[in-house]
Amino acid sequence: MEKDEQNGANPEVIGAYIAKIAEKKCKPICVAGAQYKFLSLLCKLLPCGIRGKIVGAIYAK
Repeated sequence: MEKDEQNGANPEVIGAYIAKIAEKKCKPICVAGAQYKFLSLLCKLLPCGIRGKIVGAIYAK
C-alpha cells in the first residue's frame, strides 16, 4: 500500500477531478483512473471472499 500511496496519481489531476464532481450531481461513489474504475467494477461483481484474496495478493508482494 505504501508504494501505491507514494507512486499514485498526480494530486493536481485528482484535485481537478474531485472539483469537477463537486460541481455537479453524481453517484455517491466516484472512482478516478481507468485502472481503479475496472477494479471497482470487479468489486461489484465478485464475491467478498475472492475480493479479499485478490487484494491480499496485490499487497503481499
